[in-house]
Amino acid sequence: VVEQVRLHSGGTPPCIDSSDMAVLQAGIEQWCSVEGAAKLMVNSIPYVEREKYKPILEMRKKHPFNLVCLLVGSEGPLKSIDEMVDASRELFKMAREAGFEATELYFDAVTLGIASDGCIDAMGGFKASHTHNSFHAIKTIVNDPEMKGVHAALGVSNWVYGAKKRRIG
Repeated sequence: VVEQVRLHSGGTPPCIDSSDMAVLQAGIEQWCSVEGAAKLMVNSIPYVEREKYKPILEMRKKHPFNLVCLLVGSEGPLKSIDEMVDASRELFKMAREAGFEATELYFDAVTLGIASDGCIDAMGGFKASHTHNSFHAIKTIVNDPEMKGVHAALGVSNWVYGAKKRRIG
């Protein structure tokens, strides 16, 4: 598949998106086997499994690539702004130790269900929704002076998860 992207993309690199580490490793090796290839994107290193994905991080010493750092815990998306920011700092440290530049890192706060994630509680009062927390965590992360240069990424295809009568296009 990576070779098909190379053949038909006009030089635009792929985003290798898999939870299978062997697929990520093979995709990185294949794309980077051609000297001068544009930096591909690897999606993603989940916070909850960060130790398992160290071999992917170690590949940065040999190959330049961009990396999505997924802010998820053992029970799914991290719940609070502080949890997301703390996880991003830990992932940032691991990635930098592996040789990544700050500009090669993209933090995904997992904004599932933006269309159905209400911010009003049963009594009509304001409640901090996951979407609210995600956007505030992203603002904190990208403005953190110690992580200057990092980016945010949001899976737009996931935003309507849970919306009634959604259309898949």
